[in-house]
Amino acid sequence: MVRPLLLMLCLAGCSAVKTGQSLRTTQAEWSGFESESLRLGDHQVFHWTGGSGPTVVLIHGFGADGLATWWPQARHLARDHRVIVPDLLWFGESSSSATPSLDTQAEAIQALVDHHVSPGEQVDVVGISYGGFVALRYGSMVPERQRKLAILDSPGPFFDAGDQAAMLKRFDVDAPEDIFVPKTPEAVRTLIELAYHAPPPIPEPLLKDIHRQVFSDHPDEKTALLKDLEDDRDRYQSMELATYQGTMVIWGTHDKVFPLEVGKTLADHLGAEFIEVKDTAHAPHMERPDVVNSALSDFLRP
Repeated sequence: MVRPLLLMLCLAGCSAVKTGQSLRTTQAEWSGFESESLRLGDHQVFHWTGGSGPTVVLIHGFGADGLATWWPQARHLARDHRVIVPDLLWFGESSSSATPSLDTQAEAIQALVDHHVSPGEQVDVVGISYGGFVALRYGSMVPERQRKLAILDSPGPFFDAGDQAAMLKRFDVDAPEDIFVPKTPEAVRTLIELAYHAPPPIPEPLLKDIHRQVFSDHPDEKTALLKDLEDDRDRYQSMELATYQGTMVIWGTHDKVFPLEVGKTLADHLGAEFIEVKDTAHAPHMERPDVVNSALSDFLRP
């Protein structure tokens, strides 16, 4: 019902994206979540918090914001967790005057956790795609804070120059930003199609709305974040990972961004439980939220 409604609004000249954001915000508030924008040093970090219990931080990837990425999981986990859902810097409503980098993102997560969580209390962290890189970097910065880690479709240290070249060849582009920082509505379609094994049909007016509302802000900073991953790859990969009480790796069977074998390699390196989500691609939490919710809930149970 929601998807046809958004399409009708878009065709009528309204912003379907803004309407969807408003509906999601209302759902979150009705479910007891609260939003806040904090000034943390150079960073303005917008985030949602809800639920009670051990703290879990949900870190999104390139694309939309935190709530748009994680709402089905945030609502589910809030039954027995205190859930923190930030917008990464230069995504959603978060921003910063600092230089864009993986270190900067991880430092912002560290400052946010330190603001909300008592000293000495450990947290669980869940990251998808670029958010997985952030999660691992945050863990290496403050290993004493880490309890459990779940990674979705993010290769961590197992993504070298050869892997990047192969990815670019698969999508017939010259640079990662050609995929993840779409400059046109058609490029948005490509990004959506790589996220889903069975992508939803999206008409041109809706693609234009998504491009305008979601991807028009901070393209230079987002491109710089991708460039940082490439330029500083050796340093990031050489960093010692935190020791976690438990690790889990979740992967979509048909992920074309980071193929399934990459996920298995990461799981073997971490000694992690590996869950393959059938009939999904780079966004298994969106295509099969029931499977991912159940896996995360069992894994993170206090």
